[in-house]
Amino acid sequence: MPGWQAALCLGLMLAMGAGAGAQAGASPPAAAFSRQQLRTAVLQALIDDPALNPYPLAASVDAQGKVTLDGRLPNQADKDRAEEITKAISGVRGVHNQIRVDPAVTALVLPGQGTPAPAQGAGAAAQPAGAANAPSPGSDAAVQSAIADALRARPELAQVSVAVRGTTVRLDGDVANAEAKARAGGIAAQRAGSRKVVNQIRVGPGGASQKG
Repeated sequence: MPGWQAALCLGLMLAMGAGAGAQAGASPPAAAFSRQQLRTAVLQALIDDPALNPYPLAASVDAQGKVTLDGRLPNQADKDRAEEITKAISGVRGVHNQIRVDPAVTALVLPGQGTPAPAQGAGAAAQPAGAANAPSPGSDAAVQSAIADALRARPELAQVSVAVRGTTVRLDGDVANAEAKARAGGIAAQRAGSRKVVNQIRVGPGGASQKG
């Protein structure tokens, strides 16, 4: 075989080998993309939950499909809720919940509004046009609306009402158990700022949410 034909054959063999190597190497990027998709699905599910949306949470996925959750939430019930939501997502093989319970954590978004909490101080952004009719941030009306939205997001707290007057946030209504009453108080305290929360919720069998 002439020398140039031998060189051509060798070149083709090398090219075919490189192509096969590229195909074999395509698996890790595909796996990485699948992990990224799963992580995106987890984060989206957490964002879509009204009780968890206001708080910064993070998620990572390992090669086995196990999800690690991180961040801060105001109470244990919300931490457990984040884990339950994550476990329900297709493709999740396990959950390592490293979320820290911190009652002092600050919500980044006012529940029900879907916009970042207003900046404070000289660097605060100008109020958008058309927002003149909206309650002033931190006003009684704004705080009452934020707490009411968060309570409505929990079926077991659907019968709880809230009234904000000056330095006091007053909760009233009926719930099924002491845990639900404490949860409502925690939700109110998280959004009350410096106001005092007066929890007058009644606990009893009639407090369970059984509408419909």
